[in-house]
Amino acid sequence: MNKTMKSIAAIAMALLVAAPASALETKISGFYQFMAAVDNHQASSNYIGVFQPDAESEKLVDQRLRLKLEGKVNEKLSFVYYGEVDFQWGDNSYATARNDGGAIGGDTVNFETKNAYIDVKFEEDVAARFGLQGFYDRQDQVFFAADMAGAKVDFKAG
Repeated sequence: MNKTMKSIAAIAMALLVAAPASALETKISGFYQFMAAVDNHQASSNYIGVFQPDAESEKLVDQRLRLKLEGKVNEKLSFVYYGEVDFQWGDNSYATARNDGGAIGGDTVNFETKNAYIDVKFEEDVAARFGLQGFYDRQDQVFFAADMAGAKVDFKAG
């Protein structure tokens, strides 16, 4: 966890401790996905996505579990933590890259944080989100979509 995320987590925890215990509303949700795929459209090192009928087929089983914890302290403060376990069967183990851990010893690397952020409503027309969250363009995510740490501010003007 980087320094920014540690600061955000510390602020969120301080706010939670300061709020009465009975005021905290929580919700846990998520999903599980299991998918098998066979593909013989392999990319070469020079041309990405070029159909190669002679290429060896790729076969994989992909597994994903996402768990989402949402907490609402009051009308002005809430938080979200979204964790994920995802991997392909038989992939690397004892590694630290994303989506690894489907081989022997896979229990060493599987859990990752997808989102961790707090939502703050300052006024009726001004709200902000701070932390690891999804950023995307307003064109149906055609040009850009990624999870990263940052801040978003929404407000109504005029």
